[in-house]
Amino acid sequence: MSSASGTQPVTTGHDVLLYESDEFLASVVGQFLADGVRTGQPIVVVATPAHRKQIVARMRALGADPDGLVSGRDVFMLDARDTLAT
Repeated sequence: MSSASGTQPVTTGHDVLLYESDEFLASVVGQFLADGVRTGQPIVVVATPAHRKQIVARMRALGADPDGLVSGRDVFMLDARDTLAT
């Protein structure tokens, strides 16, 4: 599938990640988000505070610090419990 301009493929859908450790989750999600930041994609994270902390640490280690992005425009970090309750 290609974009309207025909230059970039368009991908749709979502991914599911099953994990056995918090470290694995943070590593995989942090890498995915860091790659997205590098290509100019906004990021949305719905996670527990502990997981958000680990994911952000992994992103920073990869040189993609979410604090350098514009909160509310480029990055949305939402609490899982609060988000699921709404």
